Amino acid sequence: MWLAQGNLSAAIQWARENGLKVDDDLDYERQVEYLTLVRVLLAQKKPDRAIRLLNRLIESAEQAGRTGETVEMLALKALAHQVQNETDVAENVLEKALVRAEAGEYIRTFIDVGESMKVLLLAVGRQRLAVSKTYLAKLLAAFDAANDLQSAVVSSTPASPISSALIEPLSERELEVLHLIVGGATNQEIAQALFITVNTVKKHVSNIFGKLGVSRRPQAIARARELGFITE
Repeated sequence: MWLAQGNLSAAIQWARENGLKVDDDLDYERQVEYLTLVRVLLAQKKPDRAIRLLNRLIESAEQAGRTGETVEMLALKALAHQVQNETDVAENVLEKALVRAEAGEYIRTFIDVGESMKVLLLAVGRQRLAVSKTYLAKLLAAFDAANDLQSAVVSSTPASPISSALIEPLSERELEVLHLIVGGATNQEIAQALFITVNTVKKHVSNIFGKLGVSRRPQAIARARELGFITE
């Protein structure tokens, strides 16, 4: 919120108070904090340090098969290279993010990076990519929708959480998995209930986490209730 408000000094102070450093031994439980540190570094115009941290975070996320998190990290890395005026590198990294993102139709992940991401998307959209033009069109349209929601907030017209969620909707299968997660089912139990493999369950869970912007089950449950997907 401080970064969105342009209050960089408060964001920097937050990072200091929480003892966050680029070369820390990474703790998965603090991953959201380290990704926030990346955003602080980018706001400080320190893309080299942001990239150094992102490379370590990406390696960990890829090894664990956390697709949604990898997409977010690659998107931020693309932006960092763009800040360094390394346009070709930025576009190549963004294409890697898009290839991973298209299957799960990740959208909000890119929107949350900010308007600079829209500029990059427009640039790569003029090239031949390993992703469909339809997906790119959805992403660009979502930026406009997000701006409309932001305008509604600025004008004191409350935006519905469900409307925000629909920018990147969960599929019917993902909703089924989410309801089972809320019920406390393990991956094995979800696989048995839906007659799918455990690996498929893990993929759905990763997609759900990415779309909801969370990294753990308790956070996913809380976010789902907040957005109205779960009412019981």
